[in-house]
Amino acid sequence: MSSMKYPYRDLGVPFDRNFRNDLNANFDDIEHDIRMIGGEAAQQALEAAHEAETQAIYAQQMGDYAEEKGDYAAQQGDYAKVQGDYAKSQGDAASLAVNNANNALAAANEAVNNANTAIENANIAITNANNAAASANDAATNANSAATNANNAADNANTQAMNAQNAAQSANEAATNANDAADNANTQATYAQQQGDYAKEQGDYAKQVGDENKTRWLTAVNTYADIATTYPNPQLGDTVQTIDDSKIYRWDGTQWVWTQQYNANAITDVQNKIGILNKKTESVFSVKEFGAKGDGQNDDTAAIRATIDYAYSQGGGTVFFPKGTYKVSAQIDVPWGVNLNGNGKAVFEVYHTLGYCFNLQGRHEVRGLKFYYPQQDMSGQNIVIYPAAIGGSNVNYTIIDNIGIGNAYIGIDLSNGTGGIIISNVYGFPLYRGIIINNCIDVTHIDRVHFNPNYYGTPALDLKRWVWQNGIGIEIGRHDFGNIDKAFVRGYKALLHFTDGSIGGAANNIKVTNWIADACNTLAVFSHHAGGIGFYFGTGTFYYPYTNDPNPPSQSNTFLNVNNGGATTFESKYLYFISNRVYRAQNHGIWAYNPIVCIGNEFTNYAYKYTESDSAVIDCIQLNTGSDGSIIKDNIIDGKNKAQNRCIAVVSSSNHVIENNILLGWKAADIYISSDSTTNQLFNHPRKQVFATAAPTSGTWRTGDIVWNSAPTANGYVGWICVASGSPGTWKGFGLIQS
Repeated sequence: MSSMKYPYRDLGVPFDRNFRNDLNANFDDIEHDIRMIGGEAAQQALEAAHEAETQAIYAQQMGDYAEEKGDYAAQQGDYAKVQGDYAKSQGDAASLAVNNANNALAAANEAVNNANTAIENANIAITNANNAAASANDAATNANSAATNANNAADNANTQAMNAQNAAQSANEAATNANDAADNANTQATYAQQQGDYAKEQGDYAKQVGDENKTRWLTAVNTYADIATTYPNPQLGDTVQTIDDSKIYRWDGTQWVWTQQYNANAITDVQNKIGILNKKTESVFSVKEFGAKGDGQNDDTAAIRATIDYAYSQGGGTVFFPKGTYKVSAQIDVPWGVNLNGNGKAVFEVYHTLGYCFNLQGRHEVRGLKFYYPQQDMSGQNIVIYPAAIGGSNVNYTIIDNIGIGNAYIGIDLSNGTGGIIISNVYGFPLYRGIIINNCIDVTHIDRVHFNPNYYGTPALDLKRWVWQNGIGIEIGRHDFGNIDKAFVRGYKALLHFTDGSIGGAANNIKVTNWIADACNTLAVFSHHAGGIGFYFGTGTFYYPYTNDPNPPSQSNTFLNVNNGGATTFESKYLYFISNRVYRAQNHGIWAYNPIVCIGNEFTNYAYKYTESDSAVIDCIQLNTGSDGSIIKDNIIDGKNKAQNRCIAVVSSSNHVIENNILLGWKAADIYISSDSTTNQLFNHPRKQVFATAAPTSGTWRTGDIVWNSAPTANGYVGWICVASGSPGTWKGFGLIQS
């Protein structure tokens, strides 16, 4: 305990006895004054130290927060930490000031002046503490700057990530194009190799035939016995005649073989054979030789018929149409074995509505023809219904190539007992149907089709609307197998229409690849009622910008409606939709009433015409009753951010696999499953991320879903995250923005 009589003992300082006695005599008064002055200074110093320490702790916390923002923020946080350490050192200096004050109290035992010095030291300590507080404030300011820089760095990082994503998408598209080019190159290389192998086989065969028929005539001998003595070392092909019996012998490499009897009429026989060959090379018949004018003024129907009839009477051949415009006023029948070739320069102007222009009746090759209907109403007010430009029944194993169908109402119609048809390079602006295939019992190949309303320039608006609501690129009825590749249509109701066969059945096993449906109402119409197994759509593009129309017609309810045509006997199994891109479809996407396999597709900007006030519920993919067992996998689905929109809807169906889909902008639900749909499997389903101005108050959400703040403000949040699934679930803000 401190002694009031001898307080200098607490200071631990030895003093001179006389001075000590004098000091003791006056100590009470001095002690009171000193303790009052020194105590206040010490108290102020302590408070300053605490304040400095508080500022240091705050600076440290701000530094830690800045450190979490990234590498750059970490550097700023380190700097803030240095400032905090400096503030702490100032606090330590303040603590030292306290010690100095205690020393000043001890020194008061030596001299009152020393006490005044202690007071001055205390004042210095206060100044230092204030400086420390100011430094701490500077550190906090620097920390705030660091946080701002960190936020800017995060924004830059997000921008770089988006750029990287766009670059990756471009790279993927380039890679896809490169793969397609490689596949085409491999196909061409394989074909070239096959042709080379075939040529080699033909060459080997020709060499073999040449060796077998090689002939070197030797001078005749009298008898067969004279051959061996006259020619003891024969070579392959040596041939000699024996005079006594007029026989001819040939050395085959091992023995002399009797090949033939001398025939004085041999030259005549050869001449006859040459005549037959000439007849075969001459089986091309020009219509000009039978009176056709090809001037667009005279009716060439009779001349064309006469040419075809003559070709048929000669056992078949090719009817050739030199460059010109041929006026046709009635149907022209083409019997079995007669081919048509216009070399891409023959145009047929059709002036009749009774029957086809050319009626095929068997097996043919039809190449290089163009058609035009001068009397068709191109205003769209009174469209004339014409039969097809090329049609027929019982047509099989026929090639139709390089055909311009112009403004035909129907381009090609092979709908009666066809098989083994190859159709390629067909182009023009057919109004109602481009190609019709029905009742086909064998594989059909259709490739390189291009139908476009702009074939004759910009069409009249009424005609454009009519075609958009009624026109079909390719119609398939009863069919066993078919391949459609590189089909392009623009401005039609649909690229494809699958319907019933006229003798029963429906389309089966149809593969459609590298297709483009541009500015079309929908991709395909399904209206068949029986059969229908296996449809494949791959590497295609659907794009819907119906433009340049002040009053555009309504779009179909769905982009692809896989239904049963309203009948209960529909047996379609699996539609495959693989690696396609669908852009800007207005309404629903794929509605399935039968199983579908939907893998690796991109659906972009779905339901774009709808606004937040629209009440319609729009689904990109809806799996309805009958679609059990569908597979929806590895798709990117980006829709309009509207409250009613749903990405994938499972309605009254079960046993689906939904896996690894990226779902963006679907506000109501990314995946909706009705209560009566069971045993569905959802794997690796990424969380939904959308933009809005507040946390959701409706819709169904899952834990981890994020709503980014589209209108951030000071003291607000960067976004909100769902922490408990539900409707709308439980939401918490994250990323508090500074004031």
